[in-house]
Amino acid sequence: MSRPALSLPSRTLQAVAQGLRQLHRTPSSWADLLESFGAGVRTQLEPLLVELTREGAHPRLIARLLEELARARADLEQERESWSFVWSGPKPLHNNVSDTWATITRLIDEAESTLLIATYNIGLSRDSREVFEFLAQRLANGTLQEVQLFFHPKQIEHKLGPEPSSEISEWFNREVWPWNPKPLAYVDRRLVERTQDGCY
Repeated sequence: MSRPALSLPSRTLQAVAQGLRQLHRTPSSWADLLESFGAGVRTQLEPLLVELTREGAHPRLIARLLEELARARADLEQERESWSFVWSGPKPLHNNVSDTWATITRLIDEAESTLLIATYNIGLSRDSREVFEFLAQRLANGTLQEVQLFFHPKQIEHKLGPEPSSEISEWFNREVWPWNPKPLAYVDRRLVERTQDGCY
């Protein structure tokens, strides 16, 4: 029978390790110690502790192992909190596809200091404008310090005249983001320089 995979959070692993360090000898059963942490903890850890005990490991050595596992788990938890990868779109690729608009608005709502948005086709829909207005309000009241917006002016890319940079800026301030304060807005310089290459 295989052992269940460890999926316990770092704090739980650290707490169990502290409990193990208080033991002066190997107990005949791990049930009493692990029950105090909950049934889910016992289910995952008891088979491992029994196996290590059979191999001759002392509680302090097992505690050291759990502390190392807790550190590795803490690093993983921190990474997961920093980055979130979400499949989204109109065509489901698999069962875990999220609605794009719901994902975007949730991320915007949860942003705490800065926000970077990169998009090919910047939206001019009512929903898009409501989101941009909401971001402008957050910038104004200080709940958001900075918004960086990388976009492609798809709607006017073939209508640009001799001064593309100022035309894009004027269009952006009029049609996309008429509110103050403004985000830090960027377009591909190659579009402004009229080269054949470009990054969308």
